[in-house]
Amino acid sequence: MWGVVDKLPLGVIMNKGLTVRTAQQHGQRYVPRLLRHAQRGELDASYLVAHRMSLEDAPRGYEMFKKKHDGCVRVVFAP
Repeated sequence: MWGVVDKLPLGVIMNKGLTVRTAQQHGQRYVPRLLRHAQRGELDASYLVAHRMSLEDAPRGYEMFKKKHDGCVRVVFAP
């Protein structure tokens, strides 16, 4: 059934005056093309990364992200 909301706190959203936006993307159509560009070095997404950390630092990274410390909006974890 379309349009059903499950466990979304609409009252809280309305009381706080929040805006909820949604969208769909056509991943099956565009992801293969984007991956080819990235593999050829034609697509540089490094500017999207705010922080890089090791997997051992994941708990600290998630906490930074949660509280947005040091402008942390995206973290890349590497082994």
